[in-house]
Amino acid sequence: MQVTIEWIEQKFNLFNKDYFEGKLPVPEFRVSKNKSRFGAFIIGHLRKRNIGPSKSDIIEISVFMDREEHDFENTLIHEMIHMYLYLNNMLDKTSHGPNFRLMMKKINSHGKHEVKISVKQTREDFYNTLQERKNFIILSRLKNGKKGITVCAQTRIFDFDKAFKKWGVIESYEWRFSYDIFFSKYRRIMRPAFYDISDDDFKKAFEISYQFVIEGDIGRAIIN
Repeated sequence: MQVTIEWIEQKFNLFNKDYFEGKLPVPEFRVSKNKSRFGAFIIGHLRKRNIGPSKSDIIEISVFMDREEHDFENTLIHEMIHMYLYLNNMLDKTSHGPNFRLMMKKINSHGKHEVKISVKQTREDFYNTLQERKNFIILSRLKNGKKGITVCAQTRIFDFDKAFKKWGVIESYEWRFSYDIFFSKYRRIMRPAFYDISDDDFKKAFEISYQFVIEGDIGRAIIN
């Protein structure tokens, strides 16, 4: 099955009408060769010079593997659920929490599609409420073997990224994005710094957050 932008757009409009009451705005569509995920909903750009959402979110479908059309349809609906939950402030703490599962079950009950959850992403159902606070987080591995956590003020994301790249005590770091109340115990800071964090909390921080990537002067939260 050959998937094109035109195919995705046509199916999006169809499923939007069938499953989402036509309430989803049309996002940007992308086809990729990503090996690690079949699809992704990417929250609208966070721009360096104009902090805030851009005009368009992104739905990405990977064509790395040749699959049946029905499988690609299920993937697209999967990402549309993520989009619907985000736009309606219902995003779960983890990728496939109770809100996602409830909507997936409702869509599957129509008998036309079988939306599924990736086997790799089944660690959820831990939280059932959504906190309003958006957290932009840096999880660091230090050269001395310890681990660090930074909850960054949104307006300082790009400055922090530049500083952490040059910080000699840091072996590696990764950006994350989360609504989880777990991160509220760490003060948002305006200058590059980090708190020591235990191995268990470091692991938990990954489990309850989403990937956040910075490409030049654009940052994106990736939900898949």
